[in-house]
Amino acid sequence: MKIIIAGLGYVGSATAVLLTGQNQVLAIGPNQERLDAIQKGRSPIKDPSLEAFFHSRKISILARPLQEGIPADADYVVVAVPTDWSPDQDSFDTHHIEDVVRLVEESHSQAALVIRSTVPVGFTRQLSQRFPHRVFLFCPEFLREGSAMQDALYPQRIVIGRCGTQKEAIAKAEIYGNLMKEGIRQLRPEDYTEPPLLFMETEEAEAVKLFSNTYLAARVAFFNELDAFAEQKGLDAARIIQGVCLDYRIGNTYNNPSFGYGGYCLPKDSRQLRHDAESPAGSLLHAVVKSNENRKSCVAQRLLETARAKAAPGERPVIGFYRLTAKTESEDIRSAAILDIARQLLEEDIFIVLYEPTLADQSQAAQWFPSSVSERIRLEADLSAFKDACPVIAANRWDEVLEDVREKVYTRDVFGMD
Repeated sequence: MKIIIAGLGYVGSATAVLLTGQNQVLAIGPNQERLDAIQKGRSPIKDPSLEAFFHSRKISILARPLQEGIPADADYVVVAVPTDWSPDQDSFDTHHIEDVVRLVEESHSQAALVIRSTVPVGFTRQLSQRFPHRVFLFCPEFLREGSAMQDALYPQRIVIGRCGTQKEAIAKAEIYGNLMKEGIRQLRPEDYTEPPLLFMETEEAEAVKLFSNTYLAARVAFFNELDAFAEQKGLDAARIIQGVCLDYRIGNTYNNPSFGYGGYCLPKDSRQLRHDAESPAGSLLHAVVKSNENRKSCVAQRLLETARAKAAPGERPVIGFYRLTAKTESEDIRSAAILDIARQLLEEDIFIVLYEPTLADQSQAAQWFPSSVSERIRLEADLSAFKDACPVIAANRWDEVLEDVREKVYTRDVFGMD
């Protein structure tokens, strides 16, 4: 099979590796640096599981720029491009998917399109109705940033949505599902167990993705509210969480308090589901998003009060931010809760100092904030100088390098993990 992977983020990269097996895989995208890396057998992104996999194996994936188009003899085009949240549309921005569909149409290829990007419920069927001569499938991904390859190799399920009972769509869906299972088996033959393969309508598969992530968001919000309650009452949040989570019905995952859920997926997916759900059916979905906004505001207020108390009379309060990334093993800053908190605080008359090794210079740091506050932001590359400069340090996740300034650090991380 000739398979095209459009997009080389953690989803596209992991999918490309998974399908290399007995297939010819061609990666396309706009980022030349990533294309060069994958052609040279290196991980195109910073992801420990992907980097380790590329280091330990010989991976053969071809690559070329997106603008060169789609080969006419492609069998499948897997779409793993960003669908950022658009505040103006109050929905996902799907124009990158539309761009890939246009390229496929221009190629006169008979390829089936497999959408792995997260989309609103009903989007895949709309494409199918606009282009009835082509098969569209929706195959949601459940990969975590930082462990994308591990999750791709050990999936808890493979879900494939298809439009109706069209024979060609059914056949293409079954073939693609088998390609994924075979890819897993070839990469881990010693302990292969066949994952559940679920076929359903595209709208149902789209809903599986959104409800899965929104449930995780709700769980994060729940334990953050538990933590807020414990902090208000002077109780030990860790003991309460351990006591709650020993109930097997609740379980011991996604229960470490934080400054709020963030990252690329959970915020936008929960917003999309809130947008799609009709009241009163969506009351809980609305509450999840609201709870997360409240959490960030409460953390910001606590930091502001502490910084003001430590500032000398007439002196502008200073708050340090240790890391802006959404997860420990990620370089992705987009939609990180701690970034939103920093932005909120800059609405007050404060100065912030950032320690974020993924940012090369002051200009890179400034791009994450409104230009009107740029003079009140400083990126500090030296950790010791950062510690000295900051009377208060916000850390979404605890790091042992902060031990010598523990008394300065405000974190709600009680278990030392993402």
